[in-house]
Amino acid sequence: MDKKRSREDSDTHYSTKEKKVRLDPRISQTLYIQNLNDKISPETTRANLYLLCTSFGDVIDIIIKPKSKRMRGQAHVVFSNITEAQVALTRLQEQKFFGKSIKAAFAHKKSKLIKRIELHDQQEEV
Repeated sequence: MDKKRSREDSDTHYSTKEKKVRLDPRISQTLYIQNLNDKISPETTRANLYLLCTSFGDVIDIIIKPKSKRMRGQAHVVFSNITEAQVALTRLQEQKFFGKSIKAAFAHKKSKLIKRIELHDQQEEV
């Protein structure tokens, strides 16, 4: 008999005290920023996004792919932790940035930098 896992099982993680903690799989320490002014150079956009976002927490990376037409006007901002990313997400919504209203959301995937950091941390634990 093929038993399907319930949503409860997939979203539940156990802490060291074996207490159930529900984690929202959409929450990330990386924000996906849209509606950036693509008339501004990527360097200027990156520098000003850094200045804006560091007021909400520690920014460890900003990814802008200037040569990609599909990613024009978009960026990913990686914060040092999820709490700071949540604060930034709330405060960045519809904020004006070079004359356009920012749209922000949690990124669907972890950034490569976060994956490397997590892998490094796991290797140190062993």
